[in-house]
Amino acid sequence: MDFSAWNWATSFRVHEAACLIAGVMPISKRQPTSEELPPQARPILVKLMAAYVEWILQKKNPDRPKSIFLEGYLNDDGTPPEINSLAELPGSLVSREAINRFLSEIEGELGLKSACDFGPIRKTADPLSMDGQRLIQATPTPVEPDPKRRLTSLREVLTGQEAAEQEAAWFDATLDAAGFFALGHVSPVEAAMLLCRHNPHEVTEKDAEAITCDPNCSSEITPNDFKRLRRTFVDLDHTKPGNRPLMDWMRAAAGAGRRIHPWAHRYAKHHGLYGPEKEPAPAPVVTDSASTVPGKVWTPEKLAEMKAYREKHGTKKAAVHYQVSESRIRKLLPSDKPKPKGYSVFMHH
Repeated sequence: MDFSAWNWATSFRVHEAACLIAGVMPISKRQPTSEELPPQARPILVKLMAAYVEWILQKKNPDRPKSIFLEGYLNDDGTPPEINSLAELPGSLVSREAINRFLSEIEGELGLKSACDFGPIRKTADPLSMDGQRLIQATPTPVEPDPKRRLTSLREVLTGQEAAEQEAAWFDATLDAAGFFALGHVSPVEAAMLLCRHNPHEVTEKDAEAITCDPNCSSEITPNDFKRLRRTFVDLDHTKPGNRPLMDWMRAAAGAGRRIHPWAHRYAKHHGLYGPEKEPAPAPVVTDSASTVPGKVWTPEKLAEMKAYREKHGTKKAAVHYQVSESRIRKLLPSDKPKPKGYSVFMHH
């Protein structure tokens, strides 16, 4: 593939670098989602974003253990850029030199190679020259490939397992996933934040009440999702106190029908944290058009609770208690009583 148009670029967006490394042409969108990139570029994007975040974390915390990172551009005041949303990271700018340095280090570690050369720009010709009356772009002096280091597409190198490992590394870097999953007890608020993809080390509870994670994606988690999950966890911790690791909170969320960000399921599955037990299914989302609370979820446990309340207090009070109409209660909980048969002269007593 002809990447000559990129031969004179001094900086790249992270998603552009991911495509060029994978051997495919970048797309023109400034901040695309991973799903919008060619499949072979997606695991590369995850790796680059994780390395970019690692650079920011090391800049903010000099005592953080050193590891390979992808250096970005500092703000005018010398501070590293803020990470406001994962969706913004693909559009972050990095220099040609930073990408080349990162690739040199990562190639030595994992044997990965780029399909595009990010080496220094060759100055043997001006980028633009005149050919008669036509303005043309000069082609940089080609670099003779080393037979022992021939560039190959990462599609041939990266496997599904490696892609999953890179995603897990991303969660470790941005959420301290390994640290939290290893704890014997995680507080209800911390658990709610983590399962909504907020890092309690870097995001406050107040921030979590206002931030939407992965907006406009299937994995979108809204502030209301966080508030509902936190309310469920706090109530459980109050009524049944005890030490609960993150996996227990995930089971509690599934049992209560609360939405959580899919990162936790993928991370736990990758590391075999579910063991022989069945992975909890994501919470169903059913919109109740008659309800005053949009997006109400009716799980089997919630329906059983409603049924018991109705049997004790009646349909009218149950409708008020659960903020739905009486007709909705009857629809959700059909009567178990057999329908009376019509009268017939042929009935025998």
